[in-house]
Amino acid sequence: MSRGCLLSPNCLYNQNQLVKPIDNPKTKEISGDTHKRYVPQINIDNEENESGIYDKNSFMQSTQYKSYSSITRLLLEHLFKELSDVKVSYGIKLRKDDALALTLVSNYKKNIVTIWPNGQGIRVKVLNIVDKNCCSISDIDNHVTNAILEKYTDIA
Repeated sequence: MSRGCLLSPNCLYNQNQLVKPIDNPKTKEISGDTHKRYVPQINIDNEENESGIYDKNSFMQSTQYKSYSSITRLLLEHLFKELSDVKVSYGIKLRKDDALALTLVSNYKKNIVTIWPNGQGIRVKVLNIVDKNCCSISDIDNHVTNAILEKYTDIA
């Protein structure tokens, strides 16, 4: 037998996790077993994103992305294309240290890969698998893509 929520009638409790409030206009409703769950929408029109989570297209329209050097943007575009080709779905989380964490769409706390953009390219790190500085498209090779795919399948 399911107990009622002890927090409030407007509880957003689901799977032992509090999530965004009902009145947040940048959330969408997902029905759960006992409670409704509200998660951040990643397909937004403006570049200001309170949650810090973007989909690929929104991120590529952001001020942050446009501030990167042309080589950094080119490498990110190539990496995003490679991930799309191997069917990895992800959200892009902006970190306080200016890194990008590609996360599971279903759980933004689970990072697949961390990317540090810099003026000469990007550094790609998949924890305990690969840590590589990429300065050209050829640096984003099968080893990098396969490492990301391996991590994605491990945590998904």
